[in-house]
Amino acid sequence: MVGDPDIGPYHRTITLACALGYLDLRFPDYDWRAGHPGAGDWFAATSAHPSLEATRAPEALAAEARPDDGDSRGRDDERALARPRP
Repeated sequence: MVGDPDIGPYHRTITLACALGYLDLRFPDYDWRAGHPGAGDWFAATSAHPSLEATRAPEALAAEARPDDGDSRGRDDERALARPRP
């Protein structure tokens, strides 16, 4: 439930960190940090947390999952993410 005092603000932190990590994973050429240096600094510090480090996509998987063009985005992303991690 939104605003639940037992959950606190942590779900918002995780959501934002995942969204920024997704930008890095899927759109590596999009330099979102240039326009948002504060968010970039926050993400660098937050993504160093052990729980986020442990769930980061391996670089090989990340490179494989990037769409080559607009037509392959949905199918290729699903196939790449479904492969077992080494």
